Amino acid sequence: MDLQVNRLDRSLAVEAWKTLWIEASTWQTRADKVWLPTRHLLDKTAENPPKKFVCFAGKEYMFPNDSDGVAVKLFFIGENRVAYLGTLKDPIANQVDRQREVDRLRLINLNMANTLKQSKLNAIIRDAAQLGIPADSSFLDTATATRAVQRYLAIWSPKLLAVPIEWLKPKDADVIINAIRTEAEQTARYPTNEEDLLARHQDEQETFELWD
Repeated sequence: MDLQVNRLDRSLAVEAWKTLWIEASTWQTRADKVWLPTRHLLDKTAENPPKKFVCFAGKEYMFPNDSDGVAVKLFFIGENRVAYLGTLKDPIANQVDRQREVDRLRLINLNMANTLKQSKLNAIIRDAAQLGIPADSSFLDTATATRAVQRYLAIWSPKLLAVPIEWLKPKDADVIINAIRTEAEQTARYPTNEEDLLARHQDEQETFELWD
């Protein structure tokens, strides 16, 4: 498609990258810097729906990093702005990550551990590091990712469900993601161990949200 990737506003995606994957952040910080601005962008985009809802994906990576699971970060473009949409996880990644989180929560918040254990395995979960969308296939191809985006839109922007989803070519996606990562790494405030532990402690009572 005719898209000038170098002219996109990447600031929202950069903020998400820093907040979720580099800086020490609390639940409220992530809401203020990532989830609410993303919701506002979706709302703005839905006011005058585009002909195509443009998305792109990063490269697949092992998740968790010592397992056979695979995940990929998804992004969308609205109003010429780039935003993090979520992280698509294959069935192995989803199952391993879910069980490890249940085990972790048992030590700090038994009620939340039970809630997570009893929820559907394909529930969309928003936690301290991602908005996880379980894939309905072991193959994280465009068709699988499209169905995942449709699930996401059904929750956060139903008006956009009628808009066809279009995926950027991998080479264009790589250019955008590399720019996002580079800017995030250069502008992030890297936390001390104490700051990271404090943020994690503040999160222990509000560890995740889920949508079955």
